Amino acid sequence: MRLQLDTHFPASAMRYLLLFALMLGLAGGCSKKKPPEPTDTGAETETPAELTPAEKLAKDRAYWFKGLASKDLKVKQEAADELVVWVATDPDTVNGLLDLLRDKATAGAGKAMPTKVNSSRELAASILNRSEKGQAALKEKGLPILREGLNDPDAAIREHTLYTIGTLGSLANPLAPDVLKLCVNPDPNIHRAAFDALRAIGGSDPVAFSAMLTNTRRDIVRLAAEQLSGFSKMPAEAVPNLIVGLKDKTATVRTSSAAALALVGPKAAPALDALIKAINESYVKEPDPTVAYEPGADIAYWNALTAIGEPAVVPTAGLLTHSNPWVRGLAAQTLGEIGEPSKAVAGKLKDALKDSFGNVAIEAACALCRIGEGKEDAIDLVKRAMDAPNAIAQTAIESIPRMGDAGKALIPVALGKLSSENPFARYAAVGVVGSLEPVEAAKYAAELGKLAADTGAGAPDSTPELQRRAAREIRQRVATVLTRLGPAAAPAADSLVKAIPDETDSGIRDQYIEVLLGIGVGAKPAFPLLLSIAGDKSTSPERRAHLFEVLAVIAPDSKELSVVLLKAAGETGSPIRFLALNTLAKLDPIPPEALAKLIEMATTDRATNARIAAMRALATAGARAKPVRADVEKIANGSIPEFALTAKVSLAAIDGDVANAAGDVRAGLTDKNASVRMAAAEALLLVGPVAADVPALQKLLGERSDGTKEAAAKCLGRIGPAAKEAVPQLVRLLDDKEGTVRIAAATALGDIGPGAKEAVEKLRQVRGNGKRTERSDPIAGPAAGVALDKILGRVKK
Repeated sequence: MRLQLDTHFPASAMRYLLLFALMLGLAGGCSKKKPPEPTDTGAETETPAELTPAEKLAKDRAYWFKGLASKDLKVKQEAADELVVWVATDPDTVNGLLDLLRDKATAGAGKAMPTKVNSSRELAASILNRSEKGQAALKEKGLPILREGLNDPDAAIREHTLYTIGTLGSLANPLAPDVLKLCVNPDPNIHRAAFDALRAIGGSDPVAFSAMLTNTRRDIVRLAAEQLSGFSKMPAEAVPNLIVGLKDKTATVRTSSAAALALVGPKAAPALDALIKAINESYVKEPDPTVAYEPGADIAYWNALTAIGEPAVVPTAGLLTHSNPWVRGLAAQTLGEIGEPSKAVAGKLKDALKDSFGNVAIEAACALCRIGEGKEDAIDLVKRAMDAPNAIAQTAIESIPRMGDAGKALIPVALGKLSSENPFARYAAVGVVGSLEPVEAAKYAAELGKLAADTGAGAPDSTPELQRRAAREIRQRVATVLTRLGPAAAPAADSLVKAIPDETDSGIRDQYIEVLLGIGVGAKPAFPLLLSIAGDKSTSPERRAHLFEVLAVIAPDSKELSVVLLKAAGETGSPIRFLALNTLAKLDPIPPEALAKLIEMATTDRATNARIAAMRALATAGARAKPVRADVEKIANGSIPEFALTAKVSLAAIDGDVANAAGDVRAGLTDKNASVRMAAAEALLLVGPVAADVPALQKLLGERSDGTKEAAAKCLGRIGPAAKEAVPQLVRLLDDKEGTVRIAAATALGDIGPGAKEAVEKLRQVRGNGKRTERSDPIAGPAAGVALDKILGRVKK
């Protein structure tokens, strides 16, 4: 993401810059962008004396520093981006930026914005944080300077220093103890900024946060409770403070304290009385029987009891007689999760089998199965509950996984409910299919397809509204399960084709389309329907692109598809035209009119990127584009180097081996012409990048062209683990101004895999966690999430 600049430099900073220009120098030059030359007014002027290299360097440096003080955000942005480059080679630029960390100018108390750079110190820190040398300088000299800011007498300076520290992420972790002290500062602007900073830099003391639950300021207590959720471990020393939290009048503080107790485990036993009391006070005595229980943050109480284990058995069993059936059911479920120690209260669980509320009896049955007591009666009860004509059937079916091994015998019975007259049973049965291994789940694809048009009918005393809701929930779950099956969902294709035209919920309709796309070649019955959707301009470009791709797989010889693609290729100004070109090249055979269109665009289109895209499509077509080889050869022998290079790749592909163009492509990576370098980076994706290309691609990551950076990042991702050396540059690209570049960088880091672990913290920032104050990236966030799964080994093979 690009820095969002909103910084004003004081007069003192400008005086510093003037001195900076006169006093700082460096022997030798450096390859940096030249400042604009003064405009020639035509008047006679005295020829200035020739500047020495050191003087010229100081003058250029001062120019860019002066740009940081500009009120013009574009000028300021250009200066910030340029100084990132200077940091890598010019120590005096580093020193100048470090000096700006001491600047006392701010936007004012309470005016720090999470989405902008709010002070000169934050701006300087952001520039330094975008390069390895800058980060090294921050660690060695910058953090001590920022520590001074945390102790400044001016509250606004302390606040803005905290925001600056937060932008540095884990790099600023050594400042965590200093920041922690400000979490209890009486100034709300300061302690809020301190909590935000600690969330970003990590490594805080959980016991110290738990102690803040005893603070007299309500907002500090609330913020401390929120912070507790960020810890994966909690020392037993925190238990007394967490007991205080359980007694708090605010529900979120109580549940956060309970969640923290779960992290303590058995050593949290001293909190049992407070936990039981919190449960008794958090649930109404007599709930509305017409309102279904929806678990929320209150589950933290029960998780804490489960984590405490054996000492919690008797207190939890005492809740089996609570007046609220929700509490009774959760108590039975918790005893089952505690397991073996709950045998001590097996008698009370057996009594609960007779509870007048079905959910309580079913949870008691599950618990008995798990502890190995009274299994036969428990299994019989759940089996009979599946036949109930109401929501009890759903509860029974969904309880099967909680029965352990004893529940396996009931799975076939539950699957039989796919054709039940009870919509609650049908809904739960679809969920059971989703829990099966893919090979087993695929056996039920056809039955799931029939439920794609479910009307929700069958429940006793159902109203039209409840029926509509049941229908929507069933169809949505069907779509979710079929999506997971991928190609194995093919038996459902015919039913989906019939259901889609009548589906009134656009979200479910889109899901059904995605199911068909995931089926791929097996979705041939859906070809006419999908083709009509692909040709509709109101369909999103992303959806149309996916449709084009799948349709070309289903019917690569379709003349109807060719017609739709040719029309899409003519949609000037739309990104879909390039995707259509690429799909045209995948048809087999490629119709003559399609080849003619590709040559027409490659030779006459006004847009350079369109011409390049057309030639790349011809390269993808390979030997199938032989009828137009002579036209491609003319371009290859032409005078426009970037077109000629791409055409040479196309020729090599047409002749049967795209690798024959590898020499020209790799030479182009270091060409003096920026357009050629971009064309070469894009062509390398066709030729096939290898580990030896990494150094050249690393240099291209520093280009100004978005297309070059994006293509280079994609190449590095294609290389995979062998591109590990490029990880620092790719991490910096996660702050690029262009969304496609950020996506390519995140994707490449994921493809590099565990070797990109140093990118984890930054990727987490880009992905975000949905918190209002964080600086997540809505464009590259999803790609960052996928990358994190790959790097941390969370992707299923």
